This record gives sequence, C-alpha cells and structure tokens, in this order.
Amino acid sequence: MIPGWKNDELAVGYLDGKRWGTPLDHPWMDDGPSWNLRCNGGMLTTIRDLHRWYGAVLEGRVLSSDATKTFIDIVLRKHSSGKRLVGLIGGNDVFNAIYVNIYDDKFVIALFTNVSEFPAEEVFQLVKERILGFLG
Repeated sequence: MIPGWKNDELAVGYLDGKRWGTPLDHPWMDDGPSWNLRCNGGMLTTIRDLHRWYGAVLEGRVLSSDATKTFIDIVLRKHSSGKRLVGLIGGNDVFNAIYVNIYDDKFVIALFTNVSEFPAEEVFQLVKERILGFLG
C-alpha cells in the first residue's frame, strides 16, 4: 500500500549543510527513478512502521511457520557475543538508516538521519559503545 504522504509530512534532507528537500522533491535522477522508487530496496517509511514490520515477520505473523523459520535462519547472524541479530543499513547521500534487532534479547535500535554529515552508521557507533557495549 502506498501511504500517499504529502511533501510536508516527510523529513527534509540536508546535503552539505544545504536543504536538499524530501524524496518527493527528487523522484528522478539522471539515470532513472530516484532511490525511493528503485527496486533495490529504497523505501519511504517511519521507524515505527519498520519496527512493526520486522516484528510481524520475525514473530511469524506474515509468513507460514516453516517460511518464518527459514527466514530467521537466513537473516539472523550470530555475533561474537553469541547473540543472534539482524541488521540493515541503507540510504542515499542524504538520508540514512540503520536497524539492528538483537533477536535473543528482544532489543531493537533504529536510527534514521536526514543530514549527510551525520550518517546513521556513525551515530550508531556512538550509541553502540554506550548502550550496547557487548557488541564489538
């Protein structure tokens, strides 16, 4: 379902300190559709909806029980701490997101950033060291 968001409902991105706009301001690039329209995984979402979606998939509310087990076996990685987790990172040169679900602890951290100078991965490193010390 396409939510039909209006431009003023979306986060504004900033590239090199200048207003870049929202994804709706940039539907096309020189070589075709912009990131939120390409089939490579680009998307528009909220942190809440992303968390709800992964919760539903991992809890078996989307796929059959066999498909859920297969999905979990494929996407969960064992960390050196022994904990299983799934992590996703993505973005363009303006917006950036990271989602980490520490499955065994039922702990999730999701960060979305809209400023090119502060990618979510860098912010996550600061948070990880303070809150998630067991993740190396």
